[in-house]
Amino acid sequence: MKKVLVLNGPNINMLGKRQPEVYGYETLADIEQNCVNVGADLSLAVTCKQSNYEGELITWIQEAREEFDAIVMNPRDRLGYDVYINEAELDRTAGEFVALVKALQEDVNLPT
Repeated sequence: MKKVLVLNGPNINMLGKRQPEVYGYETLADIEQNCVNVGADLSLAVTCKQSNYEGELITWIQEAREEFDAIVMNPRDRLGYDVYINEAELDRTAGEFVALVKALQEDVNLPT
């Protein structure tokens, strides 16, 4: 079974709590559970993590090369560290996460 790491960046932990009338009432826990469920339907083992710290996200991306086949990232409010995150992502192979992303887009109302 392929393993997918889903990373959520700064402030995503506030979904459903901060301005739910704008961003919706679905929480990060709801979205992560949906990711796991959709992944299971696609025979993918999904692990979800969230951090408000770009350095931690970079570390997780670098560590993922040893354990995961793909990374799906929702960086949302990342600001000044785009270059470092992009450099960390460059070395990853795409794996089979395109199907997961498409399924998530259809099944989950993610804020844009």
